[in-house]
Amino acid sequence: MENFEIQLVKSAQSGNRQAFEKLVALHDRRVYQLAYSVVGNVHDAQDIYQEVFLRAWSKLSSFSFEGPFAAWLNRIVINLSINRLRQKQRWKWFDISSKDNSNDAWDDGLSSNAAPDPERLAVSSEINSQLNSALEDLPAKQRTIFVMRHCHGLKIKEISAALSCAEGTVKNQLFRATQKLKVHFKKLYNENI
Repeated sequence: MENFEIQLVKSAQSGNRQAFEKLVALHDRRVYQLAYSVVGNVHDAQDIYQEVFLRAWSKLSSFSFEGPFAAWLNRIVINLSINRLRQKQRWKWFDISSKDNSNDAWDDGLSSNAAPDPERLAVSSEINSQLNSALEDLPAKQRTIFVMRHCHGLKIKEISAALSCAEGTVKNQLFRATQKLKVHFKKLYNENI
Protein backbone atom coordinates (compact mmCIF):
# COMPACT_ATOMS: atom_id res chain seq x y z
CA MET A 1 0.00 0.00 0.00
CA GLU A 2 1.35 3.40 -0.95
CA ASN A 3 2.10 6.08 1.64
CA PHE A 4 -0.57 8.33 0.11
CA GLU A 5 -3.22 5.65 0.56
CA ILE A 6 -2.07 4.85 4.10
CA GLN A 7 -2.42 8.52 5.03
CA LEU A 8 -5.89 8.66 3.47
CA VAL A 9 -7.01 5.59 5.41
CA LYS A 10 -5.64 6.93 8.70
CA SER A 11 -7.25 10.30 8.09
CA ALA A 12 -10.56 8.64 7.17
CA GLN A 13 -10.36 6.50 10.31
CA SER A 14 -10.16 9.78 12.25
CA GLY A 15 -13.47 10.82 10.70
CA ASN A 16 -12.23 12.86 7.74
CA ARG A 17 -14.93 12.40 5.08
CA GLN A 18 -12.88 14.07 2.34
CA ALA A 19 -10.12 11.52 2.84
CA PHE A 20 -12.67 8.73 2.57
CA GLU A 21 -14.09 10.30 -0.60
CA LYS A 22 -10.59 10.22 -2.08
CA LEU A 23 -10.33 6.53 -1.17
CA VAL A 24 -13.65 5.94 -2.89
CA ALA A 25 -12.39 7.75 -5.98
CA LEU A 26 -9.26 5.57 -6.02
CA HIS A 27 -11.21 2.31 -5.84
CA ASP A 28 -14.71 2.97 -7.15
CA ARG A 29 -14.29 1.66 -10.70
CA ARG A 30 -12.60 -1.57 -9.60
CA VAL A 31 -15.24 -2.15 -6.90
CA TYR A 32 -18.07 -1.71 -9.40
CA GLN A 33 -16.38 -3.91 -12.03
CA LEU A 34 -15.74 -6.70 -9.55
CA ALA A 35 -19.31 -6.62 -8.25
CA TYR A 36 -20.68 -6.55 -11.79
CA SER A 37 -18.43 -9.41 -12.87
CA VAL A 38 -19.68 -11.57 -10.04
CA VAL A 39 -23.40 -10.79 -10.14
CA GLY A 40 -23.69 -10.03 -13.87
CA ASN A 41 -26.42 -7.46 -13.40
CA VAL A 42 -26.11 -3.66 -13.54
CA HIS A 43 -28.73 -2.94 -10.89
CA ASP A 44 -27.36 -5.47 -8.42
CA ALA A 45 -23.81 -4.25 -9.03
CA GLN A 46 -24.88 -0.65 -8.37
CA ASP A 47 -26.57 -1.69 -5.12
CA ILE A 48 -23.51 -3.67 -4.06
CA TYR A 49 -21.23 -0.77 -5.00
CA GLN A 50 -23.14 1.56 -2.68
CA GLU A 51 -23.31 -1.01 0.10
CA VAL A 52 -19.56 -1.68 -0.13
CA PHE A 53 -18.65 1.92 0.57
CA LEU A 54 -21.31 2.31 3.26
CA ARG A 55 -19.97 -0.79 4.97
CA ALA A 56 -16.35 0.30 4.44
CA TRP A 57 -17.08 3.67 6.09
CA SER A 58 -18.83 2.08 9.05
CA LYS A 59 -16.14 -0.61 9.52
CA LEU A 60 -13.10 1.49 8.64
CA SER A 61 -11.89 1.44 12.23
CA SER A 62 -11.47 -2.34 11.93
CA PHE A 63 -8.99 -2.00 9.04
CA SER A 64 -5.66 -2.98 10.61
CA PHE A 65 -3.11 -2.26 7.83
CA GLU A 66 -2.07 -5.94 7.79
CA GLY A 67 -2.73 -6.06 4.07
CA PRO A 68 -3.64 -3.74 1.23
CA PHE A 69 -6.75 -1.61 1.53
CA ALA A 70 -7.82 -2.90 -1.91
CA ALA A 71 -7.80 -6.49 -0.62
CA TRP A 72 -9.96 -5.45 2.33
CA LEU A 73 -12.43 -3.79 -0.06
CA ASN A 74 -12.34 -6.86 -2.32
CA ARG A 75 -13.42 -9.02 0.59
CA ILE A 76 -16.39 -6.75 1.24
CA VAL A 77 -17.33 -6.76 -2.47
CA ILE A 78 -17.10 -10.54 -2.73
CA ASN A 79 -19.05 -11.19 0.46
CA LEU A 80 -21.85 -8.84 -0.57
CA SER A 81 -21.88 -10.23 -4.12
CA ILE A 82 -22.08 -13.83 -2.95
CA ASN A 83 -24.83 -12.91 -0.50
CA ARG A 84 -26.75 -11.23 -3.34
CA LEU A 85 -26.37 -14.33 -5.55
CA ARG A 86 -27.54 -16.61 -2.75
CA GLN A 87 -30.50 -14.35 -2.06
CA LYS A 88 -31.45 -14.32 -5.74
CA GLN A 89 -31.07 -18.10 -5.94
CA ARG A 90 -33.44 -18.55 -3.00
CA TRP A 91 -36.09 -16.38 -4.60
CA LYS A 92 -35.46 -17.38 -8.20
CA TRP A 93 -38.60 -19.50 -8.46
CA PHE A 94 -40.71 -16.38 -7.85
CA ASP A 95 -39.31 -14.72 -10.96
CA ILE A 96 -41.32 -15.72 -14.02
CA SER A 97 -39.75 -13.13 -16.30
CA SER A 98 -37.08 -14.08 -18.79
CA LYS A 99 -33.39 -13.73 -18.05
CA ASP A 100 -31.84 -10.34 -18.52
CA ASN A 101 -29.21 -10.98 -21.17
CA SER A 102 -28.78 -7.33 -22.05
CA ASN A 103 -25.81 -6.94 -19.72
CA ASP A 104 -22.28 -8.08 -20.39
CA ALA A 105 -20.13 -9.01 -17.42
CA TRP A 106 -17.06 -8.18 -19.49
CA ASP A 107 -18.01 -4.71 -20.69
CA ASP A 108 -18.94 -2.03 -18.19
CA GLY A 109 -19.55 0.56 -20.88
CA LEU A 110 -16.44 2.46 -19.81
CA SER A 111 -14.21 1.08 -22.58
CA SER A 112 -12.51 3.14 -25.25
CA ASN A 113 -14.55 5.46 -27.42
CA ALA A 114 -13.08 4.15 -30.68
CA ALA A 115 -15.62 2.89 -33.20
CA PRO A 116 -15.48 -0.92 -33.13
CA ASP A 117 -15.42 -3.12 -36.21
CA PRO A 118 -19.03 -4.38 -36.65
CA GLU A 119 -18.01 -7.98 -37.38
CA ARG A 120 -15.66 -8.11 -34.42
CA LEU A 121 -18.31 -6.52 -32.23
CA ALA A 122 -20.88 -9.16 -33.26
CA VAL A 123 -18.48 -12.05 -32.58
CA SER A 124 -17.40 -10.52 -29.28
CA SER A 125 -21.01 -9.99 -28.25
CA GLU A 126 -21.88 -13.61 -29.05
CA ILE A 127 -18.89 -14.95 -27.13
CA ASN A 128 -19.69 -12.70 -24.16
CA SER A 129 -23.28 -13.87 -24.19
CA GLN A 130 -22.22 -17.52 -24.25
CA LEU A 131 -19.63 -16.98 -21.54
CA ASN A 132 -22.12 -15.15 -19.33
CA SER A 133 -24.57 -18.01 -19.79
CA ALA A 134 -21.90 -20.56 -18.91
CA LEU A 135 -20.83 -18.54 -15.86
CA GLU A 136 -24.42 -18.42 -14.59
CA ASP A 137 -24.39 -22.22 -14.43
CA LEU A 138 -21.34 -22.28 -12.14
CA PRO A 139 -21.75 -22.36 -8.36
CA ALA A 140 -21.29 -18.89 -6.86
CA LYS A 141 -17.87 -19.57 -5.36
CA GLN A 142 -16.45 -21.03 -8.57
CA ARG A 143 -17.86 -18.16 -10.61
CA THR A 144 -16.44 -15.61 -8.20
CA ILE A 145 -12.98 -17.17 -8.22
CA PHE A 146 -12.96 -17.52 -12.01
CA VAL A 147 -13.99 -13.89 -12.48
CA MET A 148 -11.50 -12.60 -9.93
CA ARG A 149 -8.66 -14.54 -11.58
CA HIS A 150 -9.41 -14.20 -15.28
CA CYS A 151 -11.33 -10.93 -15.51
CA HIS A 152 -9.63 -8.91 -12.81
CA GLY A 153 -6.22 -10.54 -12.96
CA LEU A 154 -5.98 -11.13 -9.23
CA LYS A 155 -3.36 -13.57 -8.04
CA ILE A 156 -4.30 -16.79 -6.25
CA LYS A 157 -2.94 -15.32 -3.01
CA GLU A 158 -5.09 -12.18 -3.38
CA ILE A 159 -8.21 -14.24 -4.07
CA SER A 160 -7.43 -16.45 -1.10
CA ALA A 161 -7.14 -13.39 1.15
CA ALA A 162 -10.32 -11.82 -0.23
CA LEU A 163 -12.35 -15.00 0.28
CA SER A 164 -10.68 -16.05 3.55
CA CYS A 165 -9.85 -19.53 2.29
CA ALA A 166 -6.73 -21.55 1.57
CA GLU A 167 -4.84 -21.04 -1.68
CA GLY A 168 -5.32 -24.74 -2.43
CA THR A 169 -9.09 -24.25 -2.21
CA VAL A 170 -8.88 -21.35 -4.66
CA LYS A 171 -6.81 -23.44 -7.09
CA ASN A 172 -9.22 -26.36 -6.77
CA GLN A 173 -12.31 -24.22 -7.36
CA LEU A 174 -10.62 -22.44 -10.27
CA PHE A 175 -9.73 -25.78 -11.85
CA ARG A 176 -13.28 -27.07 -11.44
CA ALA A 177 -14.76 -23.88 -12.91
CA THR A 178 -12.39 -24.06 -15.87
CA GLN A 179 -13.26 -27.71 -16.49
CA LYS A 180 -17.00 -26.98 -16.40
CA LEU A 181 -16.58 -24.07 -18.81
CA LYS A 182 -14.47 -26.23 -21.09
CA VAL A 183 -17.22 -28.89 -21.17
CA HIS A 184 -19.84 -26.21 -21.81
CA PHE A 185 -17.98 -24.78 -24.80
CA LYS A 186 -17.01 -28.21 -26.09
CA LYS A 187 -20.70 -29.13 -26.23
CA LEU A 188 -21.56 -25.77 -27.75
CA TYR A 189 -19.03 -25.97 -30.53
CA ASN A 190 -18.76 -29.76 -30.68
CA GLU A 191 -15.01 -29.50 -31.03
CA ASN A 192 -11.94 -30.64 -29.19
CA ILE A 193 -10.98 -27.84 -26.88
